[in-house]
Amino acid sequence: MKRMLDFGLRFASFLYLIFQFVIVGVALLPAVLFVRIFWDRGSLPLLAAACGVGYLIFGLTYLLLLIAIKWLLFFRSQEGDYPFISSYAIRWAFLGSIAGLAKILILGHLKGMPILNAFYRALGAKIGKGVMINTCNMFDVDLIEIG
Repeated sequence: MKRMLDFGLRFASFLYLIFQFVIVGVALLPAVLFVRIFWDRGSLPLLAAACGVGYLIFGLTYLLLLIAIKWLLFFRSQEGDYPFISSYAIRWAFLGSIAGLAKILILGHLKGMPILNAFYRALGAKIGKGVMINTCNMFDVDLIEIG
């Protein structure tokens, strides 16, 4: 029984990894389409600029996908203790790992910008007017209230 459980957890982890790469690939699609416009123009500086803007498009698309996935899972962080293997814990870990990847991919570039506030608000944080967030280390944002 232990071997079956171990195999099941490893297989589920592998499926999750594939899903996470699919999310990254879907987020890359608009950026690739944008860069493709400038691919055959013959200007390396223009292509380089398009790649830079394409990275921004990729990052913002990834954030939009993260928001959509959170709301499609009907997940809201709640205070409390939860079993390690539970629907809540699995959804929490799933969203936390996607948010952790967002931190690496794009959130660090958005520190101090209003778009970061909008992102955290879309995830459920209560952030007042005139607040400047200078960190991308916020998790369980449903529980955060900044006046």
